[in-house]
Parts: sequence; structure tokens; C-alpha cells
Amino acid sequence: MEQRVLVAYGTANGSTQEIAETVAEVLRTTGVTAEVLPARSVTDLDRYEAVVVGGALYAGRWHKDARRFVQRHRGALAHRPVWFFSSGPLDSTASRRDIPPVPGVKRAMVRLDARGHVTFGGCLTEGADPVLIDSTDAIVRVDAVTGPGRPFGATGGPGGCAQRSSPSRDTAVVVGAGPVGLAAIAMARLLAPERIVAVDVATARLDAARKAGADAVAAAQESPEQLVADLTEGLGADVAIEAVGVPETFEMCTRMVRPGGRVANVGVHGKPVTLHLEDLWIKNVTITTGLVDTHSTPTLLRMAAAGRLPPPGRSPTPSRSTACRRRTTSSPAPPTPAH
Repeated sequence: MEQRVLVAYGTANGSTQEIAETVAEVLRTTGVTAEVLPARSVTDLDRYEAVVVGGALYAGRWHKDARRFVQRHRGALAHRPVWFFSSGPLDSTASRRDIPPVPGVKRAMVRLDARGHVTFGGCLTEGADPVLIDSTDAIVRVDAVTGPGRPFGATGGPGGCAQRSSPSRDTAVVVGAGPVGLAAIAMARLLAPERIVAVDVATARLDAARKAGADAVAAAQESPEQLVADLTEGLGADVAIEAVGVPETFEMCTRMVRPGGRVANVGVHGKPVTLHLEDLWIKNVTITTGLVDTHSTPTLLRMAAAGRLPPPGRSPTPSRSTACRRRTTSSPAPPTPAH
């Protein structure tokens, strides 16, 4: 059965249209039929199995055509896989690091359970010498949104725990900064959370966590739960990864996760753990377990081939292409057992 995808865009000077066309070209390489249309011209979505929506950013807001498209078709979008992208930073920010969606786009992602978001650089003016995204990097960037070789599939989350919309999650906490925890931090960075917090008892491991990409660290004996609460305005972490394997750290993760969040247990436990349902029953928390099942190996191989994985000992910095070449100025555990 033919899979048809709509790539709709809202643009002012044309750069977002070029990104939309490049996204469509890459999707076609996976065997789907991708159609590119201005968002304002789309009257219905009956022909499409999935939708990608992109909009230029102006003063922290999506282009009005993209906003109105999402509002106009919200009923149909709620029953289809949907991904978003934004275009707009005029300096080199988007090429150096992942940029989370602006608040309005984030709210739309939550309402529609969107599967991902990517921010690309924008053009300064209409005559800013637009250039198409490099084809190899474009494939990687679209894979980041749709999942490699699986345009409508789930993406792999930190610690090998599959989750549909991890790129839109804001705060990830990794409890235990041993080898497994450090790997979880590195992989979490590839999903572009707003922040990653590492927790451990050893100062040396917290230093290693920073080098691996943690934005904040906390010693287990220094109220890491309060740190997470402060960073998230009292909501808690969207994802808490238990990478130690002792009862205390698992229970810590269940206390730090926000309502509707996810606890991913990758630590190997040798003792029973208490599940405090008297506290968790009302939080709608998802708990996943399991060891590495190698399902992400093809993804890692593709990323290595595209230069997206750093050499050993270096922190991974996700690359991101700009859609235009322009003149700009650059502008938080108890003891961690061997595991």
C-alpha cells in the first residue's frame, strides 16, 4: 500500500519552503510518496497517512500559515502521525546544537502527540543565497524526526527504551554516572532534550557526566530531587533513567518523575524493589525495563557513517544543517556498583 506524506510549510522568504522540499526528497528515498504544499493552500488531509508541518520563526512565534494549518486541521492531525520543524535562527546556533521548539509549537506538539521536532537555520533576507541541505546530513536530520527507515515508526529513547515523542521532552535525569549512565547521557543528547541532569555520589563520575553532555549534575547526598524540582518549576523530570540497580535509586527516580512521565530502568537489580503505588497511581507514570536488544544498532551505524557519533572520549554534539548560507555573526545516588 502506498504511503503518502504531506509536507506543509509556512514561509516568508522561501527558505522554509526549500527545507520542506529537502525533507520531502529524503522521505521519497524511503519509498513513500511525499507532497510539498504551502500550509495555507491545504483544504483537507484525507489523502495523507502522515504529515510534516514546518514554519519560519519570527520573534519566537511560528509563521501564521503553519499555526493556522495546525488549528484548522487539528482533528485530522490528531489521528495521524505528525512531525514539526522550524526555521529561523539567523546566526550559527542551529548548526552547533539542537534547539527545542518555541512554546507555541511545544504546546501544539503536546496536544497532537507529535513525534518529533527539528529546528533548522533560516535566511536573513530573500536574497541570502539559499543552498539546499547537504543530502547526507539531511537524511540524518529527517531520521531524527521520523526514525531511520521507518517514516511512521517509534524512535528509540535513552537506554534502549522505545518512546514515541522523546524529542519533545524537556528534562531527562540519569541516576548513576557509571559506564551505562554515561552512555545514557550521550544517547539522550542525540534526542535533544532541553536539559540533562546527572546524579551520582562520586565527584569524578559527575565530572565525567559533564564531559558526556550533562547540563547539570548533583551529588546524591545533596538533594538532587530538589534540584530537579527547581529546574522544572516543581513538575519533575519527563524521563528518569535508573542506571545503578539498587532499590534506593529506583525509588529516587519514581519520586523525581513528573506526572505523565517515564521511568526507564536500565540498572541490573539483585534485590527486590518497592513500587510505591500509593504515590504513583495518580501520576500516570510509565515504567520500562530491559537490557539492550540491539534494535538501535542500524541507527548507530547510519549515524557513524554520517559522522554524527564522536570518537571515543569526546562529547557528542549533534550536527544540524542550515538550509541557507548567509552572512551572520556567531553570535543530577547511592553508591554506583560495577555494571
